[in-house]
Amino acid sequence: MIVLTNSASTNIALSLAESVTIEDPYYVFEFKNSVGGQKIFYAPDISEYTGRTSIFNITLTGSTDENLSAGTINMNYNDDWNYFIYQSSLPYQTTLDNITAPNSTYEYIERGKLRVNGIVNLPERITLGANPNASTRVILRKNK
Repeated sequence: MIVLTNSASTNIALSLAESVTIEDPYYVFEFKNSVGGQKIFYAPDISEYTGRTSIFNITLTGSTDENLSAGTINMNYNDDWNYFIYQSSLPYQTTLDNITAPNSTYEYIERGKLRVNGIVNLPERITLGANPNASTRVILRKNK
């Protein structure tokens, strides 16, 4: 499982060499969560030994600033996500709408689980109404 933290850069190491079918591929990442969230971006392989292990630096900005061609992204909320990695012979495109289309220029090579931490801090208790002793209360608990 990959774990990313808001407002931080993380190097992740993946063994993609056995799945790659093109020479010098570009890697496209797609993150999807269970409530419809999606993020698609490119991340360069910064490994010195790409024939064995690929290393990607992914930065969660903590703001709206993004560089989708360099692995710098903004995530909206904490969640468990699925990640999908595709290889492409094309450099970064401004639109990746056809990423899963048949016969597209993107070929799926790996998937897994991803956790995003540090986005939102929810209060332990929210009281509805002016009277804190009222019977209508909502209790929120943080996942640990």
